[in-house]
Amino acid sequence: MGISCMGSSSPWLPSTGNPNPHRFTIKDTYVIDELYCALKVNYPDCLNYEGNKVLVFNGYSLESIKSMKYLDPHFSRDKKSPTPFARFEPTAEGWEYAKKLVNRLAND
Repeated sequence: MGISCMGSSSPWLPSTGNPNPHRFTIKDTYVIDELYCALKVNYPDCLNYEGNKVLVFNGYSLESIKSMKYLDPHFSRDKKSPTPFARFEPTAEGWEYAKKLVNRLAND
Protein backbone atom coordinates (compact mmCIF):
# COMPACT_ATOMS: atom_id res chain seq x y z
CA MET A 1 0.00 0.00 0.00
CA GLY A 2 1.28 3.48 -0.82
CA ILE A 3 0.69 6.77 -2.54
CA SER A 4 1.50 7.17 -6.20
CA CYS A 5 3.54 10.22 -7.14
CA MET A 6 2.23 9.88 -10.71
CA GLY A 7 -1.23 11.17 -9.88
CA SER A 8 -4.52 9.45 -9.29
CA SER A 9 -6.72 7.62 -11.72
CA SER A 10 -9.39 6.96 -9.14
CA PRO A 11 -12.84 6.64 -10.75
CA TRP A 12 -14.59 8.53 -7.92
CA LEU A 13 -12.51 11.69 -8.25
CA PRO A 14 -13.73 14.29 -10.74
CA SER A 15 -11.58 14.90 -13.77
CA THR A 16 -9.87 18.26 -13.72
CA GLY A 17 -8.56 20.31 -16.58
CA ASN A 18 -10.82 18.80 -19.23
CA PRO A 19 -13.28 20.94 -21.19
CA ASN A 20 -16.81 20.80 -19.81
CA PRO A 21 -19.04 20.71 -22.91
CA HIS A 22 -21.83 22.38 -20.93
CA ARG A 23 -19.67 25.41 -20.03
CA PHE A 24 -18.33 27.28 -23.05
CA THR A 25 -18.29 30.70 -24.66
CA ILE A 26 -17.95 31.31 -28.39
CA LYS A 27 -15.37 34.11 -28.67
CA ASP A 28 -15.10 34.53 -32.45
CA THR A 29 -16.55 33.05 -35.61
CA TYR A 30 -15.63 32.82 -39.27
CA VAL A 31 -18.45 31.57 -41.48
CA ILE A 32 -18.87 31.08 -45.21
CA ASP A 33 -22.10 29.92 -46.85
CA GLU A 34 -23.63 29.26 -43.40
CA LEU A 35 -22.38 25.68 -43.55
CA TYR A 36 -18.66 26.10 -43.00
CA CYS A 37 -17.75 27.52 -39.60
CA ALA A 38 -14.53 28.14 -37.74
CA LEU A 39 -15.01 28.99 -34.08
CA LYS A 40 -12.83 30.23 -31.28
CA VAL A 41 -14.35 28.71 -28.18
CA ASN A 42 -13.35 29.09 -24.55
CA TYR A 43 -13.95 26.32 -22.02
CA PRO A 44 -13.25 27.86 -18.58
CA ASP A 45 -12.74 24.44 -16.95
CA CYS A 46 -9.98 23.48 -19.38
CA LEU A 47 -6.42 24.15 -18.27
CA ASN A 48 -4.36 24.01 -21.46
CA TYR A 49 -4.21 27.11 -23.67
CA GLU A 50 -6.28 28.94 -21.04
CA GLY A 51 -9.27 26.86 -22.15
CA ASN A 52 -9.23 28.11 -25.74
CA LYS A 53 -10.04 25.86 -28.70
CA VAL A 54 -10.18 26.48 -32.46
CA LEU A 55 -12.82 24.23 -33.99
CA VAL A 56 -14.02 23.79 -37.59
CA PHE A 57 -17.50 22.52 -38.40
CA ASN A 58 -18.90 21.38 -41.72
CA GLY A 59 -22.63 21.07 -42.35
CA TYR A 60 -23.91 22.99 -39.32
CA SER A 61 -25.18 26.53 -39.45
CA LEU A 62 -23.74 29.02 -37.00
CA GLU A 63 -27.24 29.54 -35.58
CA SER A 64 -27.62 25.83 -34.82
CA ILE A 65 -24.24 25.74 -33.09
CA LYS A 66 -24.95 28.89 -31.07
CA SER A 67 -28.26 27.44 -29.89
CA MET A 68 -26.55 24.38 -28.42
CA LYS A 69 -26.27 24.01 -24.67
CA TYR A 70 -23.64 21.27 -25.16
CA LEU A 71 -20.60 21.69 -27.41
CA ASP A 72 -17.92 19.03 -27.09
CA PRO A 73 -14.60 20.00 -28.72
CA HIS A 74 -13.65 16.35 -29.20
CA PHE A 75 -14.22 14.34 -32.35
CA SER A 76 -17.23 12.04 -32.12
CA ARG A 77 -19.46 9.93 -34.31
CA ASP A 78 -22.41 10.89 -32.11
CA LYS A 79 -24.51 13.22 -34.26
CA LYS A 80 -26.80 14.38 -31.45
CA SER A 81 -24.86 17.63 -31.28
CA PRO A 82 -22.46 19.40 -33.62
CA THR A 83 -19.09 17.71 -33.74
CA PRO A 84 -15.99 19.42 -35.10
CA PHE A 85 -14.30 17.68 -37.98
CA ALA A 86 -11.06 19.62 -37.53
CA ARG A 87 -9.23 21.35 -34.68
CA PHE A 88 -6.25 23.66 -34.72
CA GLU A 89 -3.84 24.91 -32.12
CA PRO A 90 -5.57 27.90 -30.43
CA THR A 91 -3.02 30.46 -31.56
CA ALA A 92 -3.12 33.26 -34.12
CA GLU A 93 -1.53 30.89 -36.63
CA GLY A 94 -4.05 28.13 -35.86
CA TRP A 95 -6.93 30.58 -36.32
CA GLU A 96 -5.55 31.59 -39.73
CA TYR A 97 -5.28 27.93 -40.79
CA ALA A 98 -8.86 27.28 -39.65
CA LYS A 99 -10.09 30.21 -41.76
CA LYS A 100 -8.09 28.95 -44.75
CA LEU A 101 -9.72 25.54 -44.40
CA VAL A 102 -13.19 27.10 -44.28
CA ASN A 103 -12.37 29.12 -47.41
CA ARG A 104 -11.14 26.01 -49.17
CA LEU A 105 -14.23 24.00 -48.24
CA ALA A 106 -16.54 26.74 -49.46
CA ASN A 107 -14.71 27.00 -52.78
CA ASP A 108 -14.60 23.27 -53.57
